[in-house]
Amino acid sequence: MSRKRFTRRRRPIGGLPKAIINAPWQGYLIAGGVVFMLSISDPLAYALWAVALGKAIWRDSWTKRRKGSAAPARNDGLQETRSQQLLRDGKAYVRTRTLMTDHEKRCYHHLMARLPSIAVELGYEPNQPSGQLRIHSKVRVVDVVQPNAQRYTEGTRNHTGLFRQISQWHFDFIICDDVTQKILIAMELDDSSHQLPDRVRRDNILDEVCRDAQMPFTRLLIERQQITYQPVYPNSSPILRDLKTGEVKTETPTAA
Repeated sequence: MSRKRFTRRRRPIGGLPKAIINAPWQGYLIAGGVVFMLSISDPLAYALWAVALGKAIWRDSWTKRRKGSAAPARNDGLQETRSQQLLRDGKAYVRTRTLMTDHEKRCYHHLMARLPSIAVELGYEPNQPSGQLRIHSKVRVVDVVQPNAQRYTEGTRNHTGLFRQISQWHFDFIICDDVTQKILIAMELDDSSHQLPDRVRRDNILDEVCRDAQMPFTRLLIERQQITYQPVYPNSSPILRDLKTGEVKTETPTAA
């Protein structure tokens, strides 16, 4: 028969109650008491002890208020973020009415009208289902080009830095094979915002990214109801040949 092992319970430090030892303000209380005992005859010691005790009481009450106002835990036990609290309050988001700007819509309709001839230029048969091309808009850059995992291991500092460099950017248009979803070319419509210093820097980086990845890419401009292009990579491409003199046939929106 095994004997029950008895362990000696440790006493609190200095005989103080455990609640005081574990209190968040115990450091201020003990420090104030030490100063008081060492310099009991010094009026300055009384002042220091009073300040320390007052700060301890204030901090304790502030901590309790903070815990009382903490966000409620979710069903999975995780604490809600500030954004989740705002969402729970309601009216945190509003819907976007249109996917494209006026210039992007004009360019999109123009490209849609040109798709059959673009398909012929690329050797497709427009009358066959396998030969259809499709235009996708607002496509993330990282869904078109990605960091080279063979050179930079995923999860490393270099791979993460290359990913974050382009993770917030989008291509205006992507032309793909409708069946295989093979990406044929990426397009960016430049407007007046592309003349801003930050946007110029972003455009230069994106151009270099497409060249480095050998991703066909061109920039489109609408000038006087005409679409002109500025090929980035390669310098010339069959898919761009039909866009040189394309007239924008949609009406220009009038200013309000």
